[in-house]
Amino acid sequence: MIHLQRMFNVSYITALVRLRQANIITAPALEKLRALPPVRTATALGYPPEWPPPPSSGRARYPLKFRSLLREAFTRGIVGRSVIEQGLKLDDEQVDELMEAAPVISCDDMGQEWDEHEALGAVVA
Repeated sequence: MIHLQRMFNVSYITALVRLRQANIITAPALEKLRALPPVRTATALGYPPEWPPPPSSGRARYPLKFRSLLREAFTRGIVGRSVIEQGLKLDDEQVDELMEAAPVISCDDMGQEWDEHEALGAVVA
């Protein structure tokens, strides 16, 4: 559970609720997991006790997939730098860090993913 929480950069309870909403865990499992102390469990797994990470880093603040998609959208001209700065409340240096740290997605289904976003109205081509 802690691994998922950290990977998707969400709170422990948010991760639990999302898993329950997707019917991945049962209601009794949700209650059992809710009773576990997440900080102690994370420390036992080797994660640093500070969560969420300090907000100064764009890399730490946003999940890898989001950063990759944002970089792709910026490269394609779908979103501009000022939109990123204002929307994410980042300064110029933080935007640079976010873009440099984001990997370039080169998987075969990237085009399909963009088509799905466009079909849902999430982006304008």
